[in-house]
Amino acid sequence: MEFSFRPSEVTDFFYAALQKIKSNHDNNKQKNQVDFLQLMIDSQKNNQNGQQDKGLSDHEILSQSMIFIFAGYETTSSSLTFLAYNLATNPEVMKKLQKEIDTTFPKNV
Repeated sequence: MEFSFRPSEVTDFFYAALQKIKSNHDNNKQKNQVDFLQLMIDSQKNNQNGQQDKGLSDHEILSQSMIFIFAGYETTSSSLTFLAYNLATNPEVMKKLQKEIDTTFPKNV
């Protein structure tokens, strides 16, 4: 029985996008970009002497990347909802914030 929380098209889209990003990281000769994906790729490269049990496979790297994306989406969504609730329940703070935004950014932006 195959069960999924999201349609397979969504998973396929993100998987393909992450494969492209991973291949760009693999081909990139600049090693000054350090992020979670690059650290996972470096771990995989260090274990290509036949000991695959200590490094991550391509599937594991792409799966972990998808977890980062979806986990980050949920926390961002929750934070923005909490912000909107607090601004709605504190109109004086919302007016102060709007005034600060108007003075910081020009009207043409």
